[in-house]
Amino acid sequence: MAYRTGLGAAQAIHAQCNGGKGWYAGVTNKPDRRLREHAVDVGGACGIVECETASVAAEAEKILHEWGYEGQSGGGTTDDSFWVYTYKITPRTVEGR
Repeated sequence: MAYRTGLGAAQAIHAQCNGGKGWYAGVTNKPDRRLREHAVDVGGACGIVECETASVAAEAEKILHEWGYEGQSGGGTTDDSFWVYTYKITPRTVEGR
């Protein structure tokens, strides 16, 4: 299911992982690749939701950052970046890429 609003997508991914402080949120067009780039164990603590448009995904990312998730809004957004992803920050994960 692709989310139509940023708030709906943010609420859904937040419910998946119960994240916030100590979690990272980003936007991408290829979530599996992006999580690997962050050195995240995709079987571990992470969440992924699809949005209808890149602008909805960017809005969801911004909301998650307002809720305490780490990351920079608009960092990896392209026209086909419909996916919002989150993961628990650990000593092994790599932020800021």
